[in-house]
Amino acid sequence: VTVLVAIGGLRLAQRGVLLRRLRAAEAVGAMTVLLADKTGTLTENRLLIERIDGDREHVLTVAAAAHGAAAAQDPVDRALVEAAGERASSERPARNPFDPLRRRESAVWCEADGTWVAVKGAPEAVLEACAMSEADRASVLERVGRLADDGLRVIAVAERRVAAVPGGAADAETDLAFVGLAAFRDPLRPGVRDAVAELAHAGVRTIVVSGDHPETVAATAR
Repeated sequence: VTVLVAIGGLRLAQRGVLLRRLRAAEAVGAMTVLLADKTGTLTENRLLIERIDGDREHVLTVAAAAHGAAAAQDPVDRALVEAAGERASSERPARNPFDPLRRRESAVWCEADGTWVAVKGAPEAVLEACAMSEADRASVLERVGRLADDGLRVIAVAERRVAAVPGGAADAETDLAFVGLAAFRDPLRPGVRDAVAELAHAGVRTIVVSGDHPETVAATAR
């Protein structure tokens, strides 16, 4: 039995699949559901800016500044820096890094005419910190839904100008002025469509797991 499983492992290796535990070869034959991460597994994790809702230059400037002077490592930040360019400044602003609970990040820049707070993050999280009417908020969320339904990953951008440096994230990220939306396309990996179809033909159901907007995930799955 071990030899038969080992031969199966060898055949998998010839197809580019590394079998770390022989028992997994038996388990995979009984699999009925596959949970697949979306970003970087089904997609290339190579974000491309496809649409800007608002003044393009203003949205890109604020969105890139919200990450502060730290190196751009996240695909979103890399795409923004590539589109907006590096901010020419020797200043190291105060940063409030992205937090899964706040679902946004911000940077505080000291300028000649005062203090500038740049914020970006999940649309719902950014909009709840903006000073705007419920009707305006609903209108923006409707636009977010349309972009997400097209399979785009959407972030919202906002800013604030104050006289003194805020004391922390809670103080900085309040009473914001909404700037606009940036929507990114994350292309599917080659072969993903055929792989999911083959799994379905074998009776395996694929479930996509992601922290992105539900409509974005649904569009990618479709």
